[in-house]
Amino acid sequence: SIEQSSASYKLTYGLAKTFQQQLEEDIAACDYFCLNIDEAMSSNHQKMLSVMISFFNERLQKINIQHLGSVSLVKVNSVSVVAGLEVLFAKHSLQWNKCLAILMDSCNVMRGSKAGVEIRIREKHANHLLDIDGDTCHHIHGCAKQFTAPFGRIVEQLFGDIYSDFQYSPAFQQCLSEICFIMGVKYTMPQRFISHRWLSVLDLTDDTLRLFDCFTLLYYEFLPKSDKT
Repeated sequence: SIEQSSASYKLTYGLAKTFQQQLEEDIAACDYFCLNIDEAMSSNHQKMLSVMISFFNERLQKINIQHLGSVSLVKVNSVSVVAGLEVLFAKHSLQWNKCLAILMDSCNVMRGSKAGVEIRIREKHANHLLDIDGDTCHHIHGCAKQFTAPFGRIVEQLFGDIYSDFQYSPAFQQCLSEICFIMGVKYTMPQRFISHRWLSVLDLTDDTLRLFDCFTLLYYEFLPKSDKT
């Protein structure tokens, strides 16, 4: 067996280093490339900027999409994202004039019309960038928010209340688990509603409807007499 420290060393300075060197050689041989960038929170609660690169690989004779690298950000704004990209460009000896387009989401940080990442890159590094718009998911999310605005977020508020009830009460979790067992329904913990995921409401609606009879039995005892009918 390989000890954990030994395996980590071989992966970091062996395989990973070899893959990175090969990627840099392939990128250097190509004429143009495109990027796909996004920021996210890592499992240890670090803000990370991840960058994918897309280019025609002469060696393999096909278009390659590979992970170029990730940069830790103290604060996520357009200035820090551009600075993170500049670090990656310098590290891998990339030239801005070879970058044709950058795919990014449609949030203000990335595509703000006055001081977004795209505007800053155009002004400072690559005014030739193709405008390929933001990603489809964010457009659908925006449409869904506009469509559901008149409903006053009643359903979303319900999901938030149910989540809070069970998140902080092991007794509630135990009661629901027992009711699900009696009703022959698979028990699962109510999940948190994620406001920036446009499919979150749909996922939670399906799960809530599945558990609806169990919720009704559980909450019935907490209702005033006037509401029980």
